[in-house]
Amino acid sequence: MIVLVSAFVVLALSWWLTRRLSSPQSVLRLLDEPNERSLHSVPTPRTGGLAMVVSLVAGFGVAAGLAVADPAVLGPARPTWRTLWVVAAIALVCVVSFLDDRITLPVSRRFALQGVAVLMLVYGGDLAVSAVPIPAIGTLPLAWLSGPVSLLFLLWMANLYNFMDGMDGFAGGMTVILCVGETLEQRDAGKTLDVITGQVRAGLEGVSLPSADRMILAYEPVWAIGTGRVATREQAQEAHLEIRACLGSIGLPAAEIAILYGGSVKPDNIDGLMAEQAVIRVPGSGLVRGGGTVDQLVVDVSGSGAAQLEGLEARDVTATLSGSGVIRVTATRRLDARVSGTGTVLYGGSPETVTREVTGTGAIVGQ
Repeated sequence: MIVLVSAFVVLALSWWLTRRLSSPQSVLRLLDEPNERSLHSVPTPRTGGLAMVVSLVAGFGVAAGLAVADPAVLGPARPTWRTLWVVAAIALVCVVSFLDDRITLPVSRRFALQGVAVLMLVYGGDLAVSAVPIPAIGTLPLAWLSGPVSLLFLLWMANLYNFMDGMDGFAGGMTVILCVGETLEQRDAGKTLDVITGQVRAGLEGVSLPSADRMILAYEPVWAIGTGRVATREQAQEAHLEIRACLGSIGLPAAEIAILYGGSVKPDNIDGLMAEQAVIRVPGSGLVRGGGTVDQLVVDVSGSGAAQLEGLEARDVTATLSGSGVIRVTATRRLDARVSGTGTVLYGGSPETVTREVTGTGAIVGQ
């Protein structure tokens, strides 16, 4: 009967206190405000644990009171002074934790108060560890070291939980690198693109990113890792374009996520891999925008479409426009532009060499 009554008190009181402490009107309400390192995105109440501990202490109190009325009910298990020391130590830890959340106690003061609570547990509650089991050796009696070892262990445990409580901040500040790549057998079978898009989807589909800098993709063909073989620029570029398209198809900011290449990269082959080419085609009345930096840009617009790529800086640009559309590009070394119809190619970047070919009433204009 005592157990049932105590359990009901704990359940009812914890439910009521949790609602009260989490209420905006409560003076004890504390919110964990999200920041750039948090995993949660909305303010979260921090005093729910206080409600649970207070409810447990109240349950012990009810059990003790009922046992005093009839000591024979609990027999040897009835509450003693040791129980009161344990309850007092738990209450002190709760108060210290609450004050630390509210006013941020100095580390030395928090550690000292935790030490007092541990002393209460070890010497008042008689919770000292008397022996330590060691695999393959047996049980090692601690003798006079029992008290000091117990103190250190409980202090370590208290601060371990504090560390674990802050792990969301640590995890929230991490940047994930997802590596994808095919085996030589898969490449020879013509399955490269299917394999890497399948890997991207399996790893990221349904994932939401707080910002694009929390994610990096790396194309690392298995056959090129540590073998001395390296993918050609065309192979790496093909894989990168497919990965970026896959990212966009699953709702991630494809244009903002960095995509790397890894696999037997050396000083004598890095220049060829870094030479990147982007191919953009806009049929009909479509519109495409882009930004970043590439080595070579090929853009083809037909009909009344538009390619607004002035934010995509390229060393060499080949622009072909047929119809009434518009192309905006930035070339820093060479521009080869062809216009047929009434469209216009606008370029910036002051390229060293410009080749123009206009058929119709269109124009190629530097800005």
